[in-house]
Amino acid sequence: MPELPEVETVARDLRALVVGATIVGAHGDWPGTLQTHPIEEFDAAVRGRVIEAVGRRGKRIVVELSGDRALTVHLKMTGQLFVVDPDVPSDRHVHLALDLDDGREIRFRDMRKFGRVGLYTRSEVGELETEEGEASPLADLGPEPLDPAFTLRAFRGRIRGRRARLKPLLTDQAFLAGVGNIYADEVLWRTRLHPLRTAATLRPDDERHLYTEIRSILAEAVERRGSSIDDYTAPEGDGSMQEGDFVRLFSARLPLAVLADLLTSLNLQEFPQLFPEDIAWNRDFRWALDIADKICELRSALGERGHAAHDDELHAL
Repeated sequence: MPELPEVETVARDLRALVVGATIVGAHGDWPGTLQTHPIEEFDAAVRGRVIEAVGRRGKRIVVELSGDRALTVHLKMTGQLFVVDPDVPSDRHVHLALDLDDGREIRFRDMRKFGRVGLYTRSEVGELETEEGEASPLADLGPEPLDPAFTLRAFRGRIRGRRARLKPLLTDQAFLAGVGNIYADEVLWRTRLHPLRTAATLRPDDERHLYTEIRSILAEAVERRGSSIDDYTAPEGDGSMQEGDFVRLFSARLPLAVLADLLTSLNLQEFPQLFPEDIAWNRDFRWALDIADKICELRSALGERGHAAHDDELHAL
């Protein structure tokens, strides 16, 4: 799923292409894409509105429209945005299109149909609300990691006293907005902090190192247009963060990130060959090096077939 750097890249590309354009219509073929309105009401609500700005909050793109309205776009796993001329062939995975006054279209393509587009009203203080006055999903998000106001002191104020394990805490959108599996894994590798360690055990130096690497890695990824691993791409092309040895999830040398996912998704009793009974969880993960290659190979193979895991293949490890 695209995370902060990928969504920021899409927002920047889109901003350069469509700010100032007027939406003259909207059409779609799958009702589930629209989070807040049926397509007929959505079309009527956005028709004639000027795109004033494009930004990002967490993992969502925010498109500000004239008349105190705003669109949110959550790409989820396979969502993609393109700005194209109307004569560019479409396909069956384009589920929403916004027609612009210069003849171009903003197309939302989503092969797995997990992505969502919402239409909200901007309040006087800039918050997004539904027409019934309910808060948008953005209201529950934590601070932006790259915001200048997100200082080391602010980070310490949020993490101290937490009992959660580091990996799920970093990917909790109410704790930090925009960080997901890819960048949480990289942060934990660079800081040499165990993904299953609890936040309450961090020393002040650990907190500083974690804060520094979160901001450093995300900033680097934004500069390199994110990580194009599976389905992610942006209107002006792919990212390059995955090049070299960045994406630790697929590296046999670095098994902890892989194991963090496995430990939260597998029933350990079903796979005793992966988890020896006498393992000392808090200190001894060297045994994982022997199976890391096979785990990475399996996850990659399953991903190529649509992430459909099969028990016999897991047991084959």
